[in-house]
Amino acid sequence: MSIITDNWKKLLQSKRNKQLAPALIKKMNPGVSKCSRRDFMESFSTVKKRIVYLSIIFFSFIPKQVSGQDFNHNLFWFRLVFADKFNERWRWETYLQSRTQNGMKSKANMFEANHMQNLWIWFSYKATDHLKVNISPVGIFRSSMYIASSTEQDQEPVNEYRISLRLDQESKYSRFTYSTRVGVESRWREIYRDDQYHQNFRFRYVARVDVPLFKKSDGTSRFTFTVYNETMLQAGPAVRNFPNVFDQNRVYTGGATNVSPNIKFNLGYIFMIQQRLNGKDFDKGHTIWAILTFDNLFSGFRKAKS
Repeated sequence: MSIITDNWKKLLQSKRNKQLAPALIKKMNPGVSKCSRRDFMESFSTVKKRIVYLSIIFFSFIPKQVSGQDFNHNLFWFRLVFADKFNERWRWETYLQSRTQNGMKSKANMFEANHMQNLWIWFSYKATDHLKVNISPVGIFRSSMYIASSTEQDQEPVNEYRISLRLDQESKYSRFTYSTRVGVESRWREIYRDDQYHQNFRFRYVARVDVPLFKKSDGTSRFTFTVYNETMLQAGPAVRNFPNVFDQNRVYTGGATNVSPNIKFNLGYIFMIQQRLNGKDFDKGHTIWAILTFDNLFSGFRKAKS
């Protein structure tokens, strides 16, 4: 029996079967649970191919700039998150966010002018260990356009009400986590400043990689490095006369650390590009984004009392 097994191993390790060998050898050796460097590189290669293919699809919607101007902006985003769980499957989150941008006085002052304030309430359902469904029945936003002239700086902000649905799918590997998010939003905005709310849909897709670093003795990590790309497309009555379906694209890189068991701090950089209504000019944002999360807001007190 051992001779047959050895012969099969040699056959599977041949060049012709090199892709099938790791999985089948692992089946013949069930005691081997630790992922080898080769297995890691193969899984990383699979994820990399997914990102490339999906990026090609979504970036095909991004218009090519033939003529026009680029307007660069410096922004600062701060989000305060309060979160807790109802039970093992259901949880809620509330976002309070403020965004500022540079104005006409100084390009370096990212706190000079308003860009957005919002209140966003989310409910999440953990369908499986790898799939989460998120719904936001209430989103209230007040946003200003990117400032490229003194006229734009003097314009009144636009009010918006939003309902959102997102699906998060997560795949865990030995050294990193790859996740995707597909979302759709129904937006009602005073986009034309005519005292009427106009509706449109926005579709969002995120491809994300999280890498835990500096692991502690209990298996958790002291720091998590994150990189993701998000593409947004739009459709509907309010944007029917817009030059194309592309809304914006964001590329993020940053990290997160736990200040305490229930408090997490994120800090990162976002480069984003958004087309202006004339169809030829682009706004390019350089954003510092900070997030402070307070988790287990009430359940922590309940546990302490019990």
